[in-house]
Amino acid sequence: MPIVDKGYSTAVRPVVSGASTFEETIALTPLLESMMKKMFVPKPRRKNVRDSLLIPETSVCFCSRLFNHNFIPINAHDCFDVYYVWHGKCMIEFEDSSFMLEEGMVGIISPGSSYRADPTDHSDVFHLSIRTSTFENTFFSYLTTQNLLSDFFREALFQKKPHPNYLIFTRKSRATVQTIIEELYRETNFPSEWSEESNFHYLCLLFMNLLRDFSFDECFSPVLEPEEETTSFLLSYIQENYDKYSLQQMADSLHYNPNYLSGLIREKTGMNYTQLVRSFRMIEAKKMLLATKDPIESIARQVGYTSPDTFTKVFKKETGMTPTHYRRLNQNF
Repeated sequence: MPIVDKGYSTAVRPVVSGASTFEETIALTPLLESMMKKMFVPKPRRKNVRDSLLIPETSVCFCSRLFNHNFIPINAHDCFDVYYVWHGKCMIEFEDSSFMLEEGMVGIISPGSSYRADPTDHSDVFHLSIRTSTFENTFFSYLTTQNLLSDFFREALFQKKPHPNYLIFTRKSRATVQTIIEELYRETNFPSEWSEESNFHYLCLLFMNLLRDFSFDECFSPVLEPEEETTSFLLSYIQENYDKYSLQQMADSLHYNPNYLSGLIREKTGMNYTQLVRSFRMIEAKKMLLATKDPIESIARQVGYTSPDTFTKVFKKETGMTPTHYRRLNQNF
């Protein structure tokens, strides 16, 4: 039978006119005015650089190639930064120390860390900036599972005063990270209709490949020190059981005094128990809105709200949109 065109849109991988290789794609990449200012205008040390300077407003991430000897001052970003050395080396001045990323290595730097990255001569280094909200809205599995990356991300997102940190990974087998970085570069610099959806999947692949095909080399400070191991366990335990226990019951199950548990939660997260539970409910609600076709009333009940109206009101206050609007806006992700 002949194929009938029903009017469905088809998407194609971004094609860069005049480029047959990745190197030619890089050469044809336009340099945005905001990036020009960041790259070439010397400024004194800045307290914090907002992700809006590094990532387009409608994007979850942005991948760029660093200039050699760029003279960017030491500053802190409010997003996660990933550096991949495609060729050569890259010196990272971090807080009061420094380290060298060599070819094939990956470095991940947590938000709020003061640092600068400077590729050496004739090096190709790629910088991937990822909004923190991307993790809360999309990468739920990385916040609830137990591994080095999830602990790193969870600490940066939920600790009241996360300390500066980085993770360094060295390739231990043939990995696909280089291909993933190349695709993220194409999708973010030459976006097409389905680029944002593709970027979500490429980021997932990136993190999975780091855990599978790379070995962890070092970090600036232990991702979880003894006291922070307790905090990480506490956050995970509350996230898994908030729908079953009140604060009193949670304290009883953990053998804590309720006042002590409440104070510990506030000290470590800056939130009280109710606010923390609400945050976890919203994370779970977002996950269900995107992963299921359950009606809003059902999702409200599953995350602990007896009234759909109350759920909708809280959801809108937390996200700026109704559950229905959130689902419609993100239904293709």
